[in-house]
Amino acid sequence: MNGMPGSHGNGLRMVFTLVTAGVLIGLLTVQGVMESAAKNMVPPGIRSKAYPGHDHDKDKDMANTVTVYPHLVGTILDDCRLCHCDGKRNDRYVNHCDFCHIVYPTEGYAVTLNAFGRDYATGGRNREALKAIETLDSDGDGQSNLAELDAGTQPGEFDSRRSMPSAPAVVFDRKKLEGIPRHSQFLLLNAHRVSDVYATYSGWTLYDLMKTVGALSKLEYITVISHDGFKKDYSGQDVFGLFPRGIFYGDMDKPAFLGKCPAWVEYPDVLPPGIETGKMIPDEQRLILADRKNGTSLATMHMNEAGKLVGEGPFRLILPPRRIAPPDQSMLTSTPTCPNPFDESIHHNSGDCARGVIAIGVYPLPEGTREPDWRARADELHQSGSIMIFGAIEVETPK
Repeated sequence: MNGMPGSHGNGLRMVFTLVTAGVLIGLLTVQGVMESAAKNMVPPGIRSKAYPGHDHDKDKDMANTVTVYPHLVGTILDDCRLCHCDGKRNDRYVNHCDFCHIVYPTEGYAVTLNAFGRDYATGGRNREALKAIETLDSDGDGQSNLAELDAGTQPGEFDSRRSMPSAPAVVFDRKKLEGIPRHSQFLLLNAHRVSDVYATYSGWTLYDLMKTVGALSKLEYITVISHDGFKKDYSGQDVFGLFPRGIFYGDMDKPAFLGKCPAWVEYPDVLPPGIETGKMIPDEQRLILADRKNGTSLATMHMNEAGKLVGEGPFRLILPPRRIAPPDQSMLTSTPTCPNPFDESIHHNSGDCARGVIAIGVYPLPEGTREPDWRARADELHQSGSIMIFGAIEVETPK
């Protein structure tokens, strides 16, 4: 009996010691996590304006870059292209955004890295890596990475050097655009993941825009740039050619067609003249830069509180379907027992219609020139409803 209290007391001391040690370890762990978080925290007021990639750990790489080099925010180097390269697939060159989307699912992201991106990844893919590779000349153009970052040239591209002038560029504001003939077309925007939409878009054909800037005899392809830096390529054939007029598939939102299945097709409140179910759409189908949908100006693209991009305007590139097909169900909710299940072979053109367009590059660029810093004017262009066109054009850059 006399030994029992003593034994119980020793047990309490042991428990207390273990608890204390556990608390200490826990505090050290929390402290370590907090120090790590503080080390990786982006300073207040510094935020990259680059397009947020889909599989880049919430875009930590651009966060690292603008934290180490805050003067790059809002410049052409505040972009995925800093580390990623254009590429060639299916016998055609594609910009770094499209290239990544094409190869990432099967080949991973490493194949999309340029020389600077490879050095950054090899160095640890963190802020220390950026500092460690400053003295390197990743692209072999005779300038250190730090010298190129300070000069506003790409440290991962040999053909981006300070000695190279920017390609010719011109800005079209609303007044200048209204001097170009307008074009209107009713068509289907067939989507992968959301509703399919029939609508009338109006604006200017890319053919007329390229004619205005004297690019028709020079262009091989164009690259359209959105406000957040996302890029989309369109071929010369897309610019010059006509697309199938398509058939209007009406009444696909009615119970007689759907039964008990949910609707996935949106129609305008009033159909344009000449549009009839089962009949060919009468409008000539072209690649256009649109500023209106169903007669209303496009809502300016922006990011909502949930972090999703909403809105289409002030400009959207509209690419008609490449072949005639009815609207099919969303790939996310496709049900075999409902009409028109998702069909991967159909051209889902909605995803090829770039939103929030602020610039159009005409390629190839004139020999010895580099891409102008469209990023520095992105906010101004977006807010004023203007468009920059640069590259293989005959319009002199205004002073």
